[in-house]
Amino acid sequence: MYSRLAGRRLPFLNKAREEGLKVSALCGGRIGLYVEGSICGIPCLMLADTGANVTLVRINLTQKLKENFIYTAPNISLKTSTGEKAEKHGKLDAEIECESRKFQHRIYVVDITDPCILGPGISTKI
Repeated sequence: MYSRLAGRRLPFLNKAREEGLKVSALCGGRIGLYVEGSICGIPCLMLADTGANVTLVRINLTQKLKENFIYTAPNISLKTSTGEKAEKHGKLDAEIECESRKFQHRIYVVDITDPCILGPGISTKI
């Protein structure tokens, strides 16, 4: 059954490797996978977090994006990986750019220490 594949060349092995994203393994004294990008044209360092359920952005970044920001009452809090609670202040549908890739994504505005935390929906797009 497998003998007919013996000696065949796989065309995808001859292709040039694509350039990947620029990442930093260490940033601000914290270990993590950070991606350089932008949210609505504003440069931002983004933490790729495979354990996150949603994409989050720090509240001070949204002050620059007032026209896109949708305020919601902070009656919902999120539980962080350390067990702390973070209040959700709003959301925005924003254009995220990483390297040459651009896409629209829903982002929740929360009091967090990182500028941006990328949730699982983003990792498949990057």
